[in-house]
Parts: sequence; C-alpha cells; structure tokens
Amino acid sequence: MKLLVSLGAALLSAVLPVAASKNPAVILATTTSTQDTGLLDVLVPAFERSTRYEVKTIAVGTGAALAMGEKGDADVLLVHAPKAEEKYMADGRGLDRALVMHNSFIVVGPTSDPAHVKGAMSALDAFKRIAAAAHRSFRAPTTQEPTRRSSSCGKPPT
Repeated sequence: MKLLVSLGAALLSAVLPVAASKNPAVILATTTSTQDTGLLDVLVPAFERSTRYEVKTIAVGTGAALAMGEKGDADVLLVHAPKAEEKYMADGRGLDRALVMHNSFIVVGPTSDPAHVKGAMSALDAFKRIAAAAHRSFRAPTTQEPTRRSSSCGKPPT
C-alpha cells in the first residue's frame, strides 16, 4: 500500500500543472523491467480510478526515460538508477523525487554453504565467494577423470 501511495503522490505532484479537462492524460516513462513485473497493471488503474487522470505508459530503458523527461516528452518518470536520478534533479530537470521501490539481492544455495556465502556483507562479496569456490572445485577429482579419459582418446576435453 505504501508503494501505491508513493506512486500516487509522485504522479499527482507531476500532473498538477496539466490543464483541467475531463480526463487529462499523463505520460509515464518507465523502465521495461518495471513494466514487465506487472506492477503497473495494478497501480495505474487504481491511480486512474482515484484521480480521473489517464496514464499513458511508455516502457524504455532508464537512460531513455530520463531523456524523455528532459525533452518534455514525459510527465512522470519511474526509473531505477539513483545516481542518475539525483544528477537529474540536481541539474534542475525535475520537480520532485520520491523513492518508490528498491532492489534486494537474495542469494540462495545449499545449506552446506560450500562457498561460505552466509557471512558475506554484500551481493558482490557473495558472488565473488561463489566464483572463487567454483574455481577451486573446477580441478576436483570428478572433473579430472573425464579429462584424463578424453586425453587418452586423443580428443581435447570438452
């Protein structure tokens, strides 16, 4: 519900200058990943019902959405590049910025935790640990036997 309220507040703050008409339109430039989640299929109709604004959604990459806003081709931007958003605002290109959502990285794996991911402080650290563990296991006996057999046949290992 907080997400809906935040999106509603963001949309409302952007559309207030729109000339009053029966169903004024608002152009929402968002990312393809946000569109693909199906989230807008829920939020946009709820916003339209509660405000009588018609939302026209255009799904593009973050850079393209920011460029649309800069050119005046979009009224509201829903993107996910905080540093680019902050620069956009600092350059005086937007009226208001609201945090609508954020990403969380959750790494799952076997309970034995062979890569020792459990103590990682970030997703990057976890993936580095997984890569190191995979590199160590690459020379494990289970990979050496097929390699030996393949070499004895005169064929390179695959």
